Amino acid sequence: MFAKMLITVVAGGTAFLLTNVLNQKPDQAWQLILSVLIGGSTLIVQYLLDFAQRFEEAERRSADLLAATELFSHVDGSVLRSDDVTQLVRGYTKVREQSGGMVQVFAEKELARLSALMKDLESGSADCPGENHDWLLSLTECVKMTLDATSTSVDRDFWHSGPALRYLAAQEKAVKQRGVEIRRLFVVNEPHEVTDTLRELCEHHRKRGIDARIAVRSLMASNPMINDFIVFDGEICYETAPDLQSNPDSTRLRAKPEHVADRINQFNELWAATGPERLATPRAFPAHLSPAGCHLFLTLVDDHLVSGAPARIQLRLQPGPQHPWAQPGADRPELTAFATPLTPAEIKPVNVSLRPFPSGDGGAAEVLFIPDQAGTHRIRVAVQDRHTGTVLQQVETTVRVTTPGELPSSAAPFALRAEGE
Repeated sequence: MFAKMLITVVAGGTAFLLTNVLNQKPDQAWQLILSVLIGGSTLIVQYLLDFAQRFEEAERRSADLLAATELFSHVDGSVLRSDDVTQLVRGYTKVREQSGGMVQVFAEKELARLSALMKDLESGSADCPGENHDWLLSLTECVKMTLDATSTSVDRDFWHSGPALRYLAAQEKAVKQRGVEIRRLFVVNEPHEVTDTLRELCEHHRKRGIDARIAVRSLMASNPMINDFIVFDGEICYETAPDLQSNPDSTRLRAKPEHVADRINQFNELWAATGPERLATPRAFPAHLSPAGCHLFLTLVDDHLVSGAPARIQLRLQPGPQHPWAQPGADRPELTAFATPLTPAEIKPVNVSLRPFPSGDGGAAEVLFIPDQAGTHRIRVAVQDRHTGTVLQQVETTVRVTTPGELPSSAAPFALRAEGE
């Protein structure tokens, strides 16, 4: 107010002096009137400018208030909890008022990160460098119905870390408290990668209520490329992408329906092609075999053999009860088995790793047998010492292959029988 009056007096005085200089007549009444008029006009103009400025500010505040009201009305009408949004705004405001420097910069950066994530989720896609364990845990805590996951060699080391323990604990809670169905596929490229360590990891997940299996790509007809991904409730997909050294390089969230549907179909196809992992249940050692020897057993996993169709054959080494490898705590070596078809057929892979195991299917491996034609086929399997190449055992077996649609004959059993030791 004082500033306005001062400007008014200065404007009026200046006008009086100018008129006095320009007009030397003794009558100064009109000069005073003109000075008062100019000073009054100056005062009115100042008030008008001030009013216009305040009006603009009021309009701006009204627009901000209207936008805030509209925003909070959307929040109240959405599935978001409005009290959380209110606390976020109030908390950020208090940080700005009470803190400064590093604390304020950090708060602004976190708020910007959250804002960017909301914007990305709006478009159905979000990306983050490295592994984002916070996203993984939050999604697991939010899942209500299903969780389908693949695990390749890219994240194999993850299962021995602290975040993995928290992740597994969150999954166990989801299974036991919310009834979530969790399926996980541990994916390897070749049968020899199915080690005892991987089987133990699979069993560890089962104990937490997770349906875990092992998928071998080379034993699948399509041998598909498989990435690490997790589908939550069939609505959002969490994915990790590897770098050149096959280490986790980035994390991606994908919520677009077509992308999620592709992942669901891919997982269901893999799951259907992979049987449940067999547990290490005790097997009786055949009485007609030497209890001091170690014997190779071949088992047809599928129902029967059909020409042109792949069938799984299990290779298993079982030491007799008197063999050193059967004793508790024995150091059981990793051996190599070479499977060779002696008739028109193909076996994939041509060699697998075996480890002798006194009971169950521990250390076993599988090959894929693909006969070209119906009839009697012969297969030879040789077991070698991995380091010296010495052939420790060689067997041959005869199998009967039918044509598509032909029922297996009772006179032609489909169990594999070794003819030599």
